[in-house]
Amino acid sequence: MKTIRRIRSLYVSILPLTLGAGLAAYGCSTTAVSETPDGGGGGGSSSSGSSSSSGGSSSGSGSSGGSGSSSGGSTASDSGGVTAGPVACSAKVPAADGGAFVISDFTTVNDGGTTTFGAWPGYYGGTYAYPGGPSADQAVNPDAGITCSQPLSQDSFVATIEPMSKSWVLSGTVAGFSGFGFYLQSNPVLCVDASAYKGVSFTISGTLGSPGDAATDAGTSQQIVFKAIDEADLKVEDAGPPGTCTGTNCSPPTYSFTLPTTPTTMTIHWTDLMGGVPMATFDPSTLSGIEWDLPWPCTGGTPYPVNITIQNVQFVTQ
Repeated sequence: MKTIRRIRSLYVSILPLTLGAGLAAYGCSTTAVSETPDGGGGGGSSSSGSSSSSGGSSSGSGSSGGSGSSSGGSTASDSGGVTAGPVACSAKVPAADGGAFVISDFTTVNDGGTTTFGAWPGYYGGTYAYPGGPSADQAVNPDAGITCSQPLSQDSFVATIEPMSKSWVLSGTVAGFSGFGFYLQSNPVLCVDASAYKGVSFTISGTLGSPGDAATDAGTSQQIVFKAIDEADLKVEDAGPPGTCTGTNCSPPTYSFTLPTTPTTMTIHWTDLMGGVPMATFDPSTLSGIEWDLPWPCTGGTPYPVNITIQNVQFVTQ
């Protein structure tokens, strides 16, 4: 049984790391967390209801990246760069069953309220959420490299696995950069090849903020930013998920959508993801995580309530 360590970036993206490695965080501040995966459940056929693609938009909101490789994609103009040589992940996502492969149906829960799946050292992964509870308020301090304010003492955002309803519930008060996602890895190269699939689907519903709060202040009321993290847009590090971005701004491609109030099955194709830096598009052959980020303005944000339910997250072939 292996210990996974991950550093969460409160700015935009977070990824877990294995074998004591640490992922460089980008943005305002970081928090370290560790977990032990139990090798729970990961595959199966799709059982979600009718699929509907809700409207959204691709954008390149600045964030930390993931792992991506040589399968093409246009290069965005930025201060970043890509090192020579592609990365070969240690495992592929298992074969589809009925046109899909279930990442998680949330039927198991570990100590700490997370779920894990797969079998180390092959394809494996689990859930995470950040920032992880209340902490000291953060004020803008350019000398310390802190450019955003966060009243984190008011934070109560938590992620809860509910096996009875096969749901992942994200609720509480958002008081800073917040989000949730899956790390997807294999050993020794901490990423997976998902190129046999065309994207990810999930069923989602809930409420996000209210008029006058940070969700509205950010100009993206009811908007969630989905991102998939590949090697080309993840910063080069000595350890952790492989990255080849050598610039100062490394961020994965994204897709923004409006949070539906009733359960809606959404499909986000790899081709929907745009705006990555330095690689604008997404390379599924070096996937190390998927993430949903909640809105928060860099300064002047007001804490707001959130209640989101996600079910049946899966890779899809159509």
